[in-house]
Amino acid sequence: MSPLTLETYSNLIGLFLDRAIDVHEFEKNYLNLFKEDSNQWSVEVYSILNDLFSDIDAFCGDPDLLETEDLSEDDLRLRCTLAFNKLKAI
Repeated sequence: MSPLTLETYSNLIGLFLDRAIDVHEFEKNYLNLFKEDSNQWSVEVYSILNDLFSDIDAFCGDPDLLETEDLSEDDLRLRCTLAFNKLKAI
């Protein structure tokens, strides 16, 4: 796999925020991307990417199973917006 760029992450997050892909496709793609990423990111960048990984891991797609510590799709969209803006500012 060729080295990933911040643009790779930003594009994926942007597709989700623009509703070009659904939450489940975003979840699968982001988790795979992050797990396979061998870049040595700065602490700042890694923190943003890792925090979003944790947010996606906390996502629960079934409202009937949603617990206090889980994130709904709306919560995840908010977290993605924050991460997207932080990445664009770098």
